[in-house]
Amino acid sequence: MSRIVEVSSPIDLHQLRVGLGDASVQFSQPLTEAEYRSLAAVLTDYPAVTLRA
Repeated sequence: MSRIVEVSSPIDLHQLRVGLGDASVQFSQPLTEAEYRSLAAVLTDYPAVTLRA
C-alpha cells in the first residue's frame, strides 16, 4: 500500500516533490486554480502517483 500525502493550500512544491514517489495525493480542501495547475505540472514527473478525494 502506498503512502498518503495530504495536499492543502498553500502548496509547498519543493516539499511535495520530496514526499512523492509511489504515494497517493489526497485533498482535504479545494485548491486554487493556480495551485491545481502547479500540482499537475509536478505530477507529470510522477506517473505512478494516484489522487484521492
